[in-house]
Amino acid sequence: HQHHFGPPADGDGNGSGLWIASRYPLVEPRFTAFELGRTRYIPWHLDWMAHKGIALAEVTTPAGPVTLATLHLQSTYVVGDYGFVQRGQALQAAAALADARGPLILTGDFNAEADAPPVAVVRAQLGLTTAGDDFDIDHIFVRDATVTAHDQLFVEPVVFATREAGRTLSD
Repeated sequence: HQHHFGPPADGDGNGSGLWIASRYPLVEPRFTAFELGRTRYIPWHLDWMAHKGIALAEVTTPAGPVTLATLHLQSTYVVGDYGFVQRGQALQAAAALADARGPLILTGDFNAEADAPPVAVVRAQLGLTTAGDDFDIDHIFVRDATVTAHDQLFVEPVVFATREAGRTLSD
């Protein structure tokens, strides 16, 4: 079971957004686009083009329902300060998940280290704990759940049907 949240792929097979996949059925998948980060502060910082936000779905498991969510926060750049955008997006993500009942698993590209303000905001607002090793700026957090295994995928270049050369996937 899977759901892509974002604009449709263009003619070259390119697209952006978020994706949730589960071996169990997804119930009511939904997406909230971030309010901040859609403005071109610096035109060549291309995050404003991406369909960033928070995606979530209820997952019906044998142990009961679980809320599965993923997000992608504004990237940081060497030139320019996007901390205010990241913090605003983190607050919006926490608000979008505030009504999640039962176990919650939140994954995503926070574009911030585990001790950075946007990560701390989400964790504090939702009462989340770390589910295991962090992958630099990508994180897995849980509430009322135990993660027994996790893995980082797509670390080697992936070859798409529309491309001859492999492409390293971000996030």
